[in-house]
Amino acid sequence: MDNRKTINSYKYGIEDFEEVSPFELVDTLMVRDRIEKTKSEFTEKEWKEIEAVDDELKSKGKLAHDHLMKIEYKTHKEPKENWWWHVGE
Repeated sequence: MDNRKTINSYKYGIEDFEEVSPFELVDTLMVRDRIEKTKSEFTEKEWKEIEAVDDELKSKGKLAHDHLMKIEYKTHKEPKENWWWHVGE
């Protein structure tokens, strides 16, 4: 997946996660994992976009956590440094 598609996937997944299945939020958070693993491949401008989406996720933290709990997703198995899995806990 190229950088633009990856960023868009993350962005649109966070923008409307409340309207879709909690499993799709899991997929979106997995995209954020990929972004983190390949962070050196993103430009400064792309990182600003990612950080804006991160901020949106942080502002919706409790909602995201509650959405994941609908499927009893066990966020404790995700590393704490991957904060996006633990937002709203």
